[in-house]
Formats: sequence, C-alpha cells, structure tokens
Amino acid sequence: MEKTEIGKRNFIGIGKILFDTPTKEWNIPNLHFIVSKCDETTYEAVNLEFGLVSIDRTGLDAAKGLAALLFSYLLSVINDGNGFKELQELIRKNPFHDLWGEFRGIEFELAETGDDLSHHIDRHINKALQDILSDKIKDALERKAEGLAEELISLFSMRPPLVEYTEKEEAKAA
Repeated sequence: MEKTEIGKRNFIGIGKILFDTPTKEWNIPNLHFIVSKCDETTYEAVNLEFGLVSIDRTGLDAAKGLAALLFSYLLSVINDGNGFKELQELIRKNPFHDLWGEFRGIEFELAETGDDLSHHIDRHINKALQDILSDKIKDALERKAEGLAEELISLFSMRPPLVEYTEKEEAKAA
C-alpha cells in the first residue's frame, strides 16, 4: 500500500487496541489508532478517540507505548475521575476528524485487497484458535498413543511374544 500524507504526516499503519476487562460491570470498547513516520528514527501513534500520543523508534514500539498509555489513562479516569461520563464527553469533543477520515481511507484501501483491519484481526484470532485446537488435538493424540503404548507393553509383559517351534516327529526319525 502506498503511504499517504496529510500535512506533514506520513501514515504507515492503523490498528485497534482491544482491552479485555476483568470485571463484568463495565467494558472498554475497541480503541483505534493511526501510526505515522515522522522522520527516519521517529514514529508517532495517535489514539483517535482520546488524542493520546506515543512516540518511539519504530511504529510497533509507538503502538505498544500507546496501548500502555491508554491503559493507564483509562484506569485513572475510571477509578479517580468521572468515569465513563468523562470518557464520553471527551469522545464527543473529539478534534481528530481528519485522522478518522484518513484511518477510514486506509481501512478501505486495505479492504480492497482483503487485508483490512477487521479481517486481519479475525485471521489472527482464527490462526490462534487453530493453533490451540491443533495443540489440544496433538496432546490428546499423544496421551492416547501413550496409553495404548503402555497397554501394549503390559500385554507383552504378561504374554511375551514367543513363537514356539517343535520339530515334527517324521523329521526327527529321519
């Protein structure tokens, strides 16, 4: 995909941050981000909902830093601030409409080749599930094979495989 620029920004990727909250009382919706390359050694990841920014030496490191920053920010607002009311107010005042437009444009460009973010995440989830299932099947087969091997060993130890040979009477007489 060709890199796109808005102003001085050179966008190189988009993503979603998925939080799995340990409580049933509340949940964090998926949060979106866009990554741009600022110069040869600087990358910036911007959260589109709250405007938080992380800067690092690679796009992936900037995204990871943004996830950590978002986690810390959300916990502080939920636990010490005005909770979801404050988060909802911030979302409604969102000044990042140009970045949202760019995010959506990149998403549709990727969708044209089947590599849009949702399908990309789905493929990773499906691959992880396949790996888990594959490992579980492998473990089950190994346990079954181990059990059968133990059964065969115990059968052989009770009745060792022995083929008896006795000469025929006529062969002895000759």
